Amino acid sequence: MNLLQKLILISFLVSVFLLIYSPHFSYKYPLHVDEYHHIAKAVNFIENKELNTIPNYQHQPYSPNLEPGFTIFLSLLAFAKLDLILFYKFLPAIFAALAAFILFHLMHYITKNFYLSISSIIFFASLKSNINLHGLWFFTPLTFAISLIFLFFFLFFKTLDKKSNKFLVLTILNLVLLLTIHPTSAVLVYIITFLYLLIKKDFKKNILLLVILPPLIMFLLLILLKDAQHPIINLVLDWLILEEGWGYIEIKYLLPTLYNLIPFLLAMIGLYPAIKNQKSRIFVIWFLLTIFFIFIFNNYQFSLIFPYQRVLYYSLLSLVPLSALGLFFILSYIKKYKAMVPVFLILIGVFTFYNYYDLPKQSQLYHVLDDNDYNALIFLKQSPPEMILAPLPQSAAVYPVSRHYVIGMTQANILGGEKEKVKEFYDGDCETKQNILKSYPIGYVLSKNKLECNFLKEVYDEGDYIYEA
Repeated sequence: MNLLQKLILISFLVSVFLLIYSPHFSYKYPLHVDEYHHIAKAVNFIENKELNTIPNYQHQPYSPNLEPGFTIFLSLLAFAKLDLILFYKFLPAIFAALAAFILFHLMHYITKNFYLSISSIIFFASLKSNINLHGLWFFTPLTFAISLIFLFFFLFFKTLDKKSNKFLVLTILNLVLLLTIHPTSAVLVYIITFLYLLIKKDFKKNILLLVILPPLIMFLLLILLKDAQHPIINLVLDWLILEEGWGYIEIKYLLPTLYNLIPFLLAMIGLYPAIKNQKSRIFVIWFLLTIFFIFIFNNYQFSLIFPYQRVLYYSLLSLVPLSALGLFFILSYIKKYKAMVPVFLILIGVFTFYNYYDLPKQSQLYHVLDDNDYNALIFLKQSPPEMILAPLPQSAAVYPVSRHYVIGMTQANILGGEKEKVKEFYDGDCETKQNILKSYPIGYVLSKNKLECNFLKEVYDEGDYIYEA
């Protein structure tokens, strides 16, 4: 790349960062309850050296952490003296820009076309996010995994081309790292790679890539689930067959509408040049595989291996390079009409981003914390750990911020515990509140509103209210 191209690339990566960061322009805390749950796991790992317990609850019941790499990564940030609650807002944008950077190099390696590779960044940045689908606005194992998925395929093609043991080792290490961070993504990558090599008829030369993952998965399962109360085979079957309702809120999406019709049509056009290029065929396999799983879910109300929301997002990721290929396939035919090209590109950009911030009614962004909640929890952090009653969804932030425990919280990556009792407490009268307090060893009650019950002793009233139970 020359200097101008490097500047163009940097400007696009900065734009990706700012676009993904934009929901945080007026909000400084994590956006999704899953993010608080992952912070809680990291805090628990730091303080208790424990990966396989549920951190928000006092008795910390066993729960296998199937994404230990993500927990360890967050704990390393905390060891680096970063406040996870306040720094977390930067992580989605940082990793979106990193994924865009790796995607650019993957597409440039495959196509040798700088501007096509730049256009793939544009389509990638346009992918929508919401609390049901997740997406680039949130930093979860899925969004961490996107960079590693693109990196895997980059290293994989390097391995095939260079016939180098160095790249083979790096490819396998990347896959192992992906398996510890987001196993679902590792399985997807493995299946796509298997099918690609099957079609390429290149099994014998690349057998190590094909056989490394299955025994590795079984080995990790034996380690992670050695203390599980249920047989491993039952747990594996639970993960292989995912019935409707896995995502708590099930929203059926139409892929062309979710991705936007014009980029989707470009992707369908891009299937033709992708099939003609041997390396680009991997995106065709990726897309057709995810469409198969989406078809199964939409018609039979269950999903195999991949939850519906995840396989839908994987399908969106497969459309990104196909849209770039489709765009430049069309440009190759209209480039002789030079006046048309700028207008065409502007229209593509408008139709790609025009409804970027439109979210389904059931999946609107919500704020777990505000400044009053955060300050109240920091106040509680001064006292020894106890059981706390906190309203939903603030309950998910209690342990990550204050190191106190809860009896129930908003359900997401971690189950909700006695969340119905929490609702009952805040909705009920003083007698109901007192009966619930007698049933649990509650030390403090956090409330957004003043509670007029004589058995509660107010100890804090700066925006939120805290009472000794």
